[in-house]
Amino acid sequence: MSAYLAEHLPHLTSLRALLGLPAEAATHDEAKIEAAIKSAVTALVRERETEVENWREAIAGVRREVGLLARAVGEKGRRVVEENRRDSLELLPLPAQHERLTKQKEDLFKEYEERLRTVEKLQAQVDYLCTLLGPPFEPPKPLQPIAGPSKLPDPGLKAPNGTSGSRKVSGGPTLAQQIEEGKSETWLDVGEEVMESLGDVYQKALEERTIRLNNLQNLLLDLLWIHRELGLPPVPLSHPHHFPIHLLPSKSTEEQPGAHSGYEKLLSRFFTANAGLEYDDDEGAELAGMDGVEPEVGLVAWAEEVSELWVRERDARQARIQLVFNQLEPLWARLEVDQDQIDLFVQMNMGCSEASIKAYEVELERCLELRRSSLSAFVIGARKEIESLWEVLMLSDAERGEFGPFIDDEFTEELLHAHEEEAERLRAEIDSKATMLPKVREWHKLLEDEIELERSASDPNRFKARGAQLLKEEKLRKRVTMLKPTIEKDLLRLLPEWEEANGRPFMVQGDRVVDKILDDREAKEMAKEAKKRAKQGLAPTKMLPRPTPAGSFRSQPASTLRKREAPTPCPSNATANKRQRLQPASSIRVPSKSSISQSRPPPHYHGDQGSSPTPLPPSHLPRAVSHASTASRTISSSSQSVFTASSHQTTRIGSITWSAKPPPISLPPPVNTGFTGLAKADGRRPRRESFKPRQSIIPGFIGGRGASNVGRDSWGVVEEDEDVF
Repeated sequence: MSAYLAEHLPHLTSLRALLGLPAEAATHDEAKIEAAIKSAVTALVRERETEVENWREAIAGVRREVGLLARAVGEKGRRVVEENRRDSLELLPLPAQHERLTKQKEDLFKEYEERLRTVEKLQAQVDYLCTLLGPPFEPPKPLQPIAGPSKLPDPGLKAPNGTSGSRKVSGGPTLAQQIEEGKSETWLDVGEEVMESLGDVYQKALEERTIRLNNLQNLLLDLLWIHRELGLPPVPLSHPHHFPIHLLPSKSTEEQPGAHSGYEKLLSRFFTANAGLEYDDDEGAELAGMDGVEPEVGLVAWAEEVSELWVRERDARQARIQLVFNQLEPLWARLEVDQDQIDLFVQMNMGCSEASIKAYEVELERCLELRRSSLSAFVIGARKEIESLWEVLMLSDAERGEFGPFIDDEFTEELLHAHEEEAERLRAEIDSKATMLPKVREWHKLLEDEIELERSASDPNRFKARGAQLLKEEKLRKRVTMLKPTIEKDLLRLLPEWEEANGRPFMVQGDRVVDKILDDREAKEMAKEAKKRAKQGLAPTKMLPRPTPAGSFRSQPASTLRKREAPTPCPSNATANKRQRLQPASSIRVPSKSSISQSRPPPHYHGDQGSSPTPLPPSHLPRAVSHASTASRTISSSSQSVFTASSHQTTRIGSITWSAKPPPISLPPPVNTGFTGLAKADGRRPRRESFKPRQSIIPGFIGGRGASNVGRDSWGVVEEDEDVF
């Protein structure tokens, strides 16, 4: 500029000289030149200032967009902001700053769009699952906006005009301009926390859906088995139909019209698709008919209601069959029906359909008819059962004689009923004493061994025996020493509790067991004391009677044992000879040892003549019993034909023949009846089996069949091996 002025100012001076202008003209020209220069410079400065301001506004807008996007996308945006701070972005030229921020905004915007699509898709899936599953699953809340409105940039806008460059600016209108134009938008929070929260909700809902779908599948599978068990007609697909109305939920409870019809079609399709599935094929099997089925709240509720109705019907039918079977079982035993025929009948009438119920009822009616025509055989069988139960309970002759109808020879319906009631009472007595009877038998056996050891110890020739005999005695002595105090301790704890609960003493062979144990202990103490006083040269002490605690039960000797008299059988007095099931403690008559009938000496007393008899268990009595309530027995026997039998002939009905005196019945172990759909401990479903009625009586007691099996081992007390000690 100085060179330009230096070149043109002399020419301007020559021009003024040619014009003959005064000296003031030069001053005027210089003032005009100065004003023009100032004006041009000022205009140029203002233009540059405006351009800088525009760049700064654009940078501020982009920076604001980057900040909002950074907050919206979360961790990645925070890293971008931290990078700008670390690199001192303000030191770069304004266009470079704008370009870098624009590039960052574009990257963040792409990330934002991707996350927004992902979150919206995830949110839609969560909404669907929450609607499907219902409470407690609730649809997620709408995405929350980031504070501060914004507008997506217009890529067509350019940077401010200027001569310093021609870079295009992707930054759009400022925030204020966007608000004025009414085009502001809001960035939504799609950060990692939001995505993680939605992901957790989606995963939980998905797991719940899988669980409910599996439960629904198992529920439908249970309905398939129950449908077979009940022998129901096909699930209705249209109306009218022949399906029992009371086994389907009422249409008035459906949430939407026609919903139950759709559920019934789904159930029918499932039954048809899995018609060939066997009872033991469902574990791990791929079930058909579940395509497109979702565990809707309405469907699950409907299936559960159907299951409840069907299970209630199944339980009612099973109880009905079990009731009939409980009446049939003793009749079959009294009639001595072959076990194979019983097994065949039950096998052919498995389940609880109306046909099975009808078959059991028809069989019961026929057996009752045979019973009415064979009263003598039934009474004799009941007496055999009662005798077996007497042996188990170890009753004395006097206690057995209290049941007068046992010797009645006039066989009537009332007499049979009295015997059946007595057998039932004795079975209940065995149930109540099941825990103590084995210990009582074992105690008597140990007492017998102890007496035998004392007798052997007093034998002067015992040391002449062989070493094996002495070793056997030593092992037996160790066994008695170890087991007898333990059993006595258990009995002295259990027996008083039983006596307190039942209001009567616990008697065995006419004696109270607690008294026998205490007497045995006192006798030992007296023997020790006598031996001690004998060593000291003192006279033996007089044995004083042991005081009886208040409220305890002591056996009172009976004066005489009256002879059993047969009652006069007549319908009006049939109940007079029945023994009451419960008697007060004051009315219990316990005979003494001296009053036992000589015609039937009790086999459990043995010892030297002149010595006090010691109660010992007879070798033929059973040692222990192991059974729960009679109703918990299970029988897997089955048969379908009509059974008839007499005590001395072979009967043939149709194509089935059996002997009137078959071999003893050997009942199989209990089986699992019915199914519940519950998983086993290892996660597997229990094997499904069709319903069979449970055994309701103790094996071996009816009619004397299998009575030989009711022995010592049946009580669960096993003889100790001598090598144990």
